[in-house]
Amino acid sequence: MSEPLGDPVAAAQDRFDDAIKDGEKALETYKKEAKLAKSIAYTLKGIALFGGLVVATVPVTAVILGFIIAAAVLLDQLFSNFGRLIVYTEAAHAIERTLDRIKANHTHEIIPIIDLNLKPETQSVARRMLIALLRDSTKVIRDELARVKKAITDKDIQFLSTLNLDSKPNTALPKVDALMPSVESPQVEQ
Repeated sequence: MSEPLGDPVAAAQDRFDDAIKDGEKALETYKKEAKLAKSIAYTLKGIALFGGLVVATVPVTAVILGFIIAAAVLLDQLFSNFGRLIVYTEAAHAIERTLDRIKANHTHEIIPIIDLNLKPETQSVARRMLIALLRDSTKVIRDELARVKKAITDKDIQFLSTLNLDSKPNTALPKVDALMPSVESPQVEQ
């Protein structure tokens, strides 16, 4: 004799709860990655901007600052930091929008289901509606998590392809001449 599989409402609820938890975990991860990339981006941008300002206003060796500025630009390009900042920020926003939409929809749809469940003659309809709501909501969350994960994976491959030495870099490096104070060559009279 076979045992029953269990309560379908409980099973649907468990899967829905797991999907919400997975979505919240992914959201936290993507926000953390975006925050790190943002900190790095501001640091590198600060080096580039303030380094240029120092070269223009303070009598220092421009070659050293030029090297530091070029290193900041190279690091950003090498590690695709700005691209990663955008990707993880977009991922966090997408997951957050999906979770908010699902939670709002669940709150909106659950009231009529509860109302139907109060009447013995409509309890089976309420159960079917609740199962459908939970299944559909779970699917939307899982589909969005998979879509975001694929987008991040695709971008990661794109970022890694920039490490190919056969391709030209996308970011122009500052020219050392632009960082050096202009010195006119002495004119030789003949």
